[in-house]
Formats: sequence, structure tokens, C-alpha cells
Amino acid sequence: MPTEFVDFYQHTFLMARKKKEGSNDADDKAIGKAIVRLRKAAKMTQEDLAGEAEIDRSYLSEIESGYKNITVRTLRKIAKALDIKVSTLLGED
Repeated sequence: MPTEFVDFYQHTFLMARKKKEGSNDADDKAIGKAIVRLRKAAKMTQEDLAGEAEIDRSYLSEIESGYKNITVRTLRKIAKALDIKVSTLLGED
């Protein structure tokens, strides 16, 4: 089986498993929406923000969509790239 099919099925399986496990979906989505809002306010593309934060653009896309549970380290990188406090991304400001 070609590699791209294996990658697709692994990704799909992981996404389905994450949803089934019932992570803090509402928190993930809220943080993702905050990142999108602040990124657009800063007139940055996903590519711009990902480059500044030194993360992969596709990973940023999954964070913004609420599919990824973001780590504190990545949250700090994104906040620094947006020139804001981490607490702003968490909705505490």
C-alpha cells in the first residue's frame, strides 16, 4: 500500500480515537478560535504565524480547528509570535 494511504488512514484513526476518548474538546476549540482571531487581527497568515512560532503550518491548522491538544510550550511559542500573553489565548484577559 502506498505511503500516502497509510499516513491518511493513521491520521484518520487518530482523529477518530481522540474524539472517542472525549478530550477537553471545548477548551481545544476555544483556544483554536482565539488563535485564529488574534492571528487575523495581526494580519498574519497561518504560514506567517507557523514560521514565527517555529511550528509546522499543518499542525497550526489542526490547533486552530480544535483537533490538537496544544502543549504549554507550543502555546508560549504562538503567544510570543503574536506578541501577546499566554493568558490572552486562554481567555483570561
